[in-house]
Amino acid sequence: MGARKEISGYFKGRNFGVGCPGGVEVVAHSLRDTLRKYSSSDLALLKIDFSNAFNRVDRQVFMRATAQHFPGLANWTNWCYSQKSVLLYDHSELIESSCGAQQGDPLGPFYFCLALAPLVEEIQALRPQYQKWYMDDGGIVASVPVLLKVWQLLKEKKFPRLGFT
Repeated sequence: MGARKEISGYFKGRNFGVGCPGGVEVVAHSLRDTLRKYSSSDLALLKIDFSNAFNRVDRQVFMRATAQHFPGLANWTNWCYSQKSVLLYDHSELIESSCGAQQGDPLGPFYFCLALAPLVEEIQALRPQYQKWYMDDGGIVASVPVLLKVWQLLKEKKFPRLGFT
């Protein structure tokens, strides 16, 4: 893909599931090291794993984000996702799909992580000691008051633009 460097640059430090070879290892090892470093402190770990996240993200969110940050991919993204998709279930039943990245779409992780990026940035503004994501799995190490603020962000659905229901 012609935008590989731009995509890697955009997600660097935001999400290790896109454009970061060995990203899951980076997250796992850095979390282990961080937990060791702060083992005698009053910091805590909040692990986040969104339920059915790829299927639930609002397509309009990642379509707008693609147009804003990666305009060269905008026409392709709009062509693929601007209309409902028709899925075949059990070789006989048609189902319309209007949200989420399509299963098997090689850009699906990219689209999901692009929709998640504003939340990652908002959490980073709270200045945790550690925050790393691998697609929809996040780990945040911070004081309990900071983690409670993160939890409130998620609980109150302060991020409707992410499209999680």
